[in-house]
Amino acid sequence: PPYAIACLKMFLASAERRRPAPSASLLENDELYLRSYSRVIATRLEEKVRELSASESKFRNFFHNIRDVVIVVDGQRVILDANEPALVKVFGYSLEEILGKSSRMLFADEATYRKTGNHYTPGAESQAPGLLETVYRRKNGESFHAEVSGNILRDEAGKDMGYISVIRDITERKALEEQLHHAQKMEAIGTLVGGIAHDFNNIITAIIGFSTLVQMKMPPEDPSRENLREIIAAGERAAALTRGLLSYSRKDAMRMDGLDLNEVVQQSLKLLKRVIGEDVILDVTQAGEPLFILGDSGQLEQLLMNLATNARDAMPDGGTLFIETKRIALDEDFHSRRWFGKTGDSYALLTVEDTSQGMDEATRQRIFDPFFTTKESGKGTGLGLSIVYGIVKQHNGYVDVSSEPGKGTTFNIYLPLTSVKVVKTDRPSMASMRGGDEVVLVVEDNEVIRNLFTAILREFGYQAHPAADGVQALGIVEELKGRIHLAIIDIIMPGKNGRQVLDDLLAISPGLKHIFMSGY
Repeated sequence: PPYAIACLKMFLASAERRRPAPSASLLENDELYLRSYSRVIATRLEEKVRELSASESKFRNFFHNIRDVVIVVDGQRVILDANEPALVKVFGYSLEEILGKSSRMLFADEATYRKTGNHYTPGAESQAPGLLETVYRRKNGESFHAEVSGNILRDEAGKDMGYISVIRDITERKALEEQLHHAQKMEAIGTLVGGIAHDFNNIITAIIGFSTLVQMKMPPEDPSRENLREIIAAGERAAALTRGLLSYSRKDAMRMDGLDLNEVVQQSLKLLKRVIGEDVILDVTQAGEPLFILGDSGQLEQLLMNLATNARDAMPDGGTLFIETKRIALDEDFHSRRWFGKTGDSYALLTVEDTSQGMDEATRQRIFDPFFTTKESGKGTGLGLSIVYGIVKQHNGYVDVSSEPGKGTTFNIYLPLTSVKVVKTDRPSMASMRGGDEVVLVVEDNEVIRNLFTAILREFGYQAHPAADGVQALGIVEELKGRIHLAIIDIIMPGKNGRQVLDDLLAISPGLKHIFMSGY
């Protein structure tokens, strides 16, 4: 190795300086002295070689125990040495396979090879020290990201001999960074979408509400009733779209009950079969044990519907849709690669797999983005899978997608298991609407919504008193002095929020009955 050669040269130079200069007569006449002197030099050399060998052995042990890959090359970037254990683990090559060959074989492409060379190679334009991130290639052809730190090797005369580089595989770190950036992006989009959905909900509420009030007062034979029905239907479609946005942003109201995931899937099958059509085969495999989770059955059914619809659209000529449930314990590898859960935790795994043409990596990276779609214009909103993402996150779960062109797509959804017992309850039927004459306080900052609620309540005979904020609400409560039967209060308002407004109202009118509401 070049560092060993440099040590030998330094020793020989030192020995040369210490040797006494022989006289002319000695050179001519005293061969015995010369032979004796050469034996002394030879003995010293042997001792130094033994010392160097022992030092070399210790160094090799240390060298081979370094976890990062250490590569030594000469001035032409020909590989002279490497620590084999790390080399095999990271690159897949043995030391014998790379010795004497160009280090180009370790790089992903010519451009990264030249870039690294320009940064570290002796005599290159840039010899700046420090870390450089580059892309290498393993023996199996797989590319990976690594950090490389290089230093120039020089002999005792200061002449460049080559360089030594330390290579650290940062594949896992890059994956974690990518997951973090993706989570931050999704969170930012969710915040934006949630705010838009809140305002949009208020507009839709006004459209549907006022249209319904007008419709209620119209004679059955009025020809305008059909127009109003179309307006209300359009509003309800917009409301469904808004619910999807709120599910994505995780601000939708949820009812979390103890559920058996198997039962949720079973209840969804009849509708799923209608959604996917006759040319798609539905193959369902369920765990042989109950999988109890805390969840909203309606949201989970929506999740299955969206995944089934997406699979159907990806298989226009038919295919097979596989749905499977099972219990799974997360291992250390899962946690380290996906940054989710704890090793040993038990989860219910819901797998939805199709036999479509699959998708490339660029598409897979964007499938949960709101309004992203590969379908033709008018064939989809691009909200289906983003809603799936939102529902999974609301259930404190994790969704993993794997897909390759020509190999179909698989969604693996991990939902935490619970010990909460499943309690089956019948959903109460909707009571018929009836009015009253009680006094109701409506606290709502949005003028259109405030006017709508006031009009609805008065239509049914209630004495409705609108207030735009907490200050106005306090004035009405003080004026009516305990005659208010109910306060309906918006939660999100500028200044004081609904909870704070209620605290002020209760200070004046203890025991005031109240209902919170929100555009979320």
